[in-house]
Amino acid sequence: MKLNRKSIVILVLMLVSLFLSSIQVNGIQESVKITIQTTEEDTNILHNVTVEMVTDLPSYREDKIPSILPDGAFIAQFNVTNLSNIDLNSLELNITTNEYGFIMNPTTSATSYLAKNESWLSEGYIIDLISSSTVVSKPLDLVIILDQSGSMGDEISVLTDDLVGVINQISDDVTDLQTGLILFGGSSSNPYDDDSLVTPLTKDITTIVDVLSRTDAGGGHEPWGDALWVAQNRLNWRDNAVKLIVLITDEPCDGGSVIGYGGSDDYDGELLYELFASLKSQGFILCTVAASGSDSLTQKQLEIAAETTAGTYIILGGEGPQTSDLPDIIGELVVKYAVELDLKIDVSLSHLNHEDTREYREITFVVLIDDLPPEIDTWEYFSEDFFNDDKIVNVLFEIKDVTGVPFVEVYYKFSNVSFWTTTNATQINNDTYLLSLVFTEREEYLSYQVYTEDWLGNDVLSEIYTIDLSSAEENSRLYVGKKKELVLVPYQQITLKLIGAEDEGLIGLQENSSAIVFSETNVGFDILAADIDESTIIVDQDNCTIASFNVEPEHTVKVSFVSSDFVEIHVVNVLKETLEFKQEINRNLGVEDVFLYELDNRINETRERSIVADSQVVQTSILVFNAETWELLVKGSSEVVLPNITCYVLVFATYHTGEIFITFTYDDLYDPWGHYYTGIASAYWPFFAALLGIASIIILRKKQKK
Repeated sequence: MKLNRKSIVILVLMLVSLFLSSIQVNGIQESVKITIQTTEEDTNILHNVTVEMVTDLPSYREDKIPSILPDGAFIAQFNVTNLSNIDLNSLELNITTNEYGFIMNPTTSATSYLAKNESWLSEGYIIDLISSSTVVSKPLDLVIILDQSGSMGDEISVLTDDLVGVINQISDDVTDLQTGLILFGGSSSNPYDDDSLVTPLTKDITTIVDVLSRTDAGGGHEPWGDALWVAQNRLNWRDNAVKLIVLITDEPCDGGSVIGYGGSDDYDGELLYELFASLKSQGFILCTVAASGSDSLTQKQLEIAAETTAGTYIILGGEGPQTSDLPDIIGELVVKYAVELDLKIDVSLSHLNHEDTREYREITFVVLIDDLPPEIDTWEYFSEDFFNDDKIVNVLFEIKDVTGVPFVEVYYKFSNVSFWTTTNATQINNDTYLLSLVFTEREEYLSYQVYTEDWLGNDVLSEIYTIDLSSAEENSRLYVGKKKELVLVPYQQITLKLIGAEDEGLIGLQENSSAIVFSETNVGFDILAADIDESTIIVDQDNCTIASFNVEPEHTVKVSFVSSDFVEIHVVNVLKETLEFKQEINRNLGVEDVFLYELDNRINETRERSIVADSQVVQTSILVFNAETWELLVKGSSEVVLPNITCYVLVFATYHTGEIFITFTYDDLYDPWGHYYTGIASAYWPFFAALLGIASIIILRKKQKK
């Protein structure tokens, strides 16, 4: 049987129809289930008018926001400048304040005419603050939206262990708190389709913790856009409460049933950002936490989400807060938004437009009410003077205060003296101060105490801290197969001793180990390295972002680092191993462990090869270097495609530890864990099945005709 032209056209149309339907079945194209209104372009001429608040209050902040102690009063005026292309008639300015202040005099200023490019200064308003003792917290509804995919085990664990304690601690400040929980990711990934992932708002925090204790991290697909939609539309929010959402994840938003049309890949489309705007319009405050190991897309999405809704954006890891701080972070956010002491001044500006109707614009100004002393966080590290071997203990102080502090005073004494010494810590940046002290073996420990006050006079004296100086030597050593992550403070020297292979059980005892130093960003650092056993300088390099050199067996190489800026660097001391094509191995990867492989990937074929270092729970970092020049060529996670050269591949854990699978093969022969990779091949299976079915029908009919 021959198919005529008409039959061929019908067959093609059937195939196209079936292909489109197969895509719909798998969620790649789905009917829109949500409508989010977007605002029309604003033509209000007052948006071309600037309003500046002028007060007699001091400000020590970069953003110039003024601050004041409770129970005070101040005078505020508003300078209005007409930057529009028309003159303004019958201009009126009206102000109101929130519950933390009241206006002593009439609240309206007016001028009959304001020409373009001209300015007008309103009347002076006397604003009095209420007594701080009368401030009470607002009712607050808190919903935690938590990623439960394979890489989030540590976050789930610390919340299970510590969340109850933190909520109990803040109960005196926030007396009316309800908490809910929405999970996403994992084997059951989408709360839009699975009500078991949603815990309604409750006053019993143990209910939330009980759910967390039964939650196991695993799997992938993170449709947190759908989780936000569920929080907005399906929970029992109270009308009189602050509506606070805390979203915690380390992955970009994946497509879901509502946001992203169900696609399995990362979704960064309009629906997500329209959802942020919708949350803002309904009074939600969205605070976002980028967990350790999050990529740039995740951080971009979470930062925009917080900015859109006037929330707070936080990154865990590096030199900032850590995963272990997560319960305290949630507690601080609750207090911040339930017991917010900031005075808000709402300005309503209006004029008569060309249609003789009054057109309005609303602007809000903030005055910080600060009656709290600064908060002090400290951490220590050891270093050495490169040339004279002096041992140095370094103490970093991070001072948190809304108005800032003019000084940080430190009282300290070593164990072999009976008196305290007073000095000022050196300011590194706006919030960070440094104290560096030389010590000898006679001093077993250092005790210190910190005193500071903010610009308004609120002061604090810390507890007495003690540092064990006997651990300095071991903390400055780096053995083969290990790495250290260091934060370089501007112009502060850090020195490490890299120890060459010396244990008999190590593979390749007679080989040199490779030392690799690289920064997380493009910020450069100076490095000086010397072989102590041979008294020779190995490396002397300025403003580099990567450096490498050999460490001979049983030798000690002393390395010094310094930078003119804050920069996180990785220091590695490792033996090279050879990884053959199609070789498969399992290795246990600890938090300080690092592996270096040499791969010959010089191929004459079209298929690409990749290096895989993957696990269900361990997030790895993979760096590929040119074996001849040590130029960093590729940086990725879990699996990266290799360049067509002989290269070195460095593997270490970004976060979490455990056993990983390592192989060097074609990139299409391995199916990595779904948490890090998503595939869409299954979406086309109905199409191919339909195609086979049609082919079978044609063949059967052809046989019947015969």
